[in-house]
Amino acid sequence: GMLSVKRELLLRGIRSVDMPGKFFDFDLYTNNNIRIEVKSASERQDEVFKNGANYLQNSWTFNNVKSIKRENQFYSEAINGKECDFYVLVCFNNDITRVERFYILPCGLVNHESKLIRVNKTKAEFDSKSKYTPYQDKWDLLVKNK
Repeated sequence: GMLSVKRELLLRGIRSVDMPGKFFDFDLYTNNNIRIEVKSASERQDEVFKNGANYLQNSWTFNNVKSIKRENQFYSEAINGKECDFYVLVCFNNDITRVERFYILPCGLVNHESKLIRVNKTKAEFDSKSKYTPYQDKWDLLVKNK
């Protein structure tokens, strides 16, 4: 996922460097001073019960956790407030052979108390009610500061 994001940034004239996770709370830093957290997930299909019926829902689920070591054990905790400007969600198809779409989310849009970020895939003929839909492939949010 990280290489896909770096490629998209380069296509828009933005250079980025990887930031070591041990020291920084974000993955990429750009030449226009943007801190980016990259999350990747493959498409999955779940059976969902809604309005009295079962149906199949395709979605991407991204981990939004950090590992905490306590008493020689690792625990996953929700990331309570990232020190980044944007999240870039990389949505792979189900066998991880191609990227289907990206979501470029301002950091404040993400619920940092949740351990997961879920984006439902909608068919083109339906309007999505997801708060993330307006941010699909919105690379211009990152270019504005260039």
